[in-house]
Amino acid sequence: MSYVNVQVDATAGVMVRTGVDLKEGDPIGMKPNSREILRSSVSGVVEFITFDSDMHTLIVTIKEN
Repeated sequence: MSYVNVQVDATAGVMVRTGVDLKEGDPIGMKPNSREILRSSVSGVVEFITFDSDMHTLIVTIKEN
């Protein structure tokens, strides 16, 4: 199994929670420094959501199905 990390804007937050099943194309959060919604490129389960203080972003880790 592989993992995919997605970086989203921390101020806007995420649209998912840990443990949620995602389908390819589901919204995850806002792209950093943009108003564009980031969508999952894979289907899987949200394993972790961590904060990157240096970049002021949230890292959503998806365990791919």
